Amino acid sequence: MNHIYRSLALLLICFVGLTTGCQSGSGEPNASFMRIGGNHAPTSVVQVYFTQAPSRPYAEIGIFSMTVWHTMEVDNEYSWLREYCRRVGADGMIVMPSDSTGYGKYHGRVLRVMAIKYR
Repeated sequence: MNHIYRSLALLLICFVGLTTGCQSGSGEPNASFMRIGGNHAPTSVVQVYFTQAPSRPYAEIGIFSMTVWHTMEVDNEYSWLREYCRRVGADGMIVMPSDSTGYGKYHGRVLRVMAIKYR
């Protein structure tokens, strides 16, 4: 019977960890990254495209995604996503449609951006 309580406690800890997200020790929010293109040196400027893709040719580096809960500032999270794109060598980031996640008071959005490199 005792092992059932331990298993339930472990499941609860895993659930809380998955639903609340993680932050690194430096206070940076956690964002997942799926690399599509090659590696590039960090850049100094990242242009942001909200409504349309850039008119100049580009290659896709990868997609960053981050869960933002209703208590977080979305603008601040886009700033972090821009910084992450800069670190992987992106010249720009294309903001992709967001998805809703969770329910009730534990709702949020999953923000996604495509990191791009101009050709």
